[in-house]
Amino acid sequence: MTTATRTKRSRKDAPQVPMEEKIAAQLIAAMESGEMKWRRPWDQCGGRQQNLITGHRYTGSNQILTEVLAACQGWSHFWITFNGARANGLTVEKGSKATYILKPLPVRIEVDAPDGGTPETVAFTRFSATPIFNVAQLTPCERLDELVASRTEGLQNRSEPERLAAAETLLGQWPVQPVFQGDRAFYVPFEDKITLPTRKQFHSATALYSTWAHEVIHSTGHQKRLERDLSGLFGTAAYAKEELVAELGSVLLCSRMEIGYEIEAHASYLQHWVQILKEEPRFVMKALSQARRAADLVCPPADEA
Repeated sequence: MTTATRTKRSRKDAPQVPMEEKIAAQLIAAMESGEMKWRRPWDQCGGRQQNLITGHRYTGSNQILTEVLAACQGWSHFWITFNGARANGLTVEKGSKATYILKPLPVRIEVDAPDGGTPETVAFTRFSATPIFNVAQLTPCERLDELVASRTEGLQNRSEPERLAAAETLLGQWPVQPVFQGDRAFYVPFEDKITLPTRKQFHSATALYSTWAHEVIHSTGHQKRLERDLSGLFGTAAYAKEELVAELGSVLLCSRMEIGYEIEAHASYLQHWVQILKEEPRFVMKALSQARRAADLVCPPADEA
């Protein structure tokens, strides 16, 4: 008989979950929660997702991630790191799960010259998954109220008519203009044509512009623009991937237009998205990148690096 020796494994020795799997897992959890509405009315601060302490506004892929997770959970647009909370006398509620965003890590390496000459320096950026918490996950206290009040004090928000008019102008300048007819919204790549239901069929202006934005994002994938794969038929992986890119892209576009958004959350779409993210977790990074490029093409970021 032998006696097994058990040794303690430190956190450093524990298997590290790849960044892509962390990001994909949180989206999968939201999709499988059964409570996924992905519908967001506009609110104060221009609605932009930001760090409560520094006021840093999340941009690009991080803006998409925080927008989606906040919408799914009904959370605030204020976020904080664990250490930031502790340093400011705040407490993350026990059992709260972090939301992972992407932290850029500049990298510089020297590469030997092929002719044996002076080595060349190559610079690029890597990303790591960084955990943050929504303020809704903090224990309510007077200090938290003070921080939120100080961050929102004195903000001037555009009125709803102003924001909707600006959305009409922006989308109306896109080279692919919609035909308003029938009762379906869709984009036909080989015709480079957007079709939307007649305006009176939408129950709100937000519904109209968010649907319009979704189809515009699809049209950015045309071969004469960003050249995404738009060949997939309904039920195929290619179709589901393009739909996910369009949904995430419309989140970012609607956020920049400062209007609400209503994202497609039918069971058939969710099932395909979950399957893809489980089988290809690395696709989440590609989807976020493609969604950002699409939104940038329609509405270049005025205040993002």
